[in-house]
Amino acid sequence: MALGGLSTGDLTLLACRLIVWERWAQTGGVLVGVRYSRSTAVEAAPMQQETILFNSQTNSFCVLNPSAAVIWNGLEAPQDAVALASRVCQAFDGITEEQARRDVEHALKEFVSLSLIHVEN
Repeated sequence: MALGGLSTGDLTLLACRLIVWERWAQTGGVLVGVRYSRSTAVEAAPMQQETILFNSQTNSFCVLNPSAAVIWNGLEAPQDAVALASRVCQAFDGITEEQARRDVEHALKEFVSLSLIHVEN
């Protein structure tokens, strides 16, 4: 029996999406164990100490500082936030794991809000 025209499969998918969004909210917008990948609509160009991104879908540019560029470069293949934080720690002397995690979380939130990356299920 369908509820409101929704099949059992639709209801299961909806329940899974609600759980994912609940986890998203509980972690401040970064899902632990979830992988992030670059949008295919985004082109990157290194420029001195920064990286410039162009999103052809939104016709917008974004300038990344060196730490955001390390995170972006880490997304050459889909990655989770923990792996990206490890890359940041390796790239910069004196950064703690906690600071790297916060930097990665902030960058990922911004990247998602600007449609530069996708959250993979």
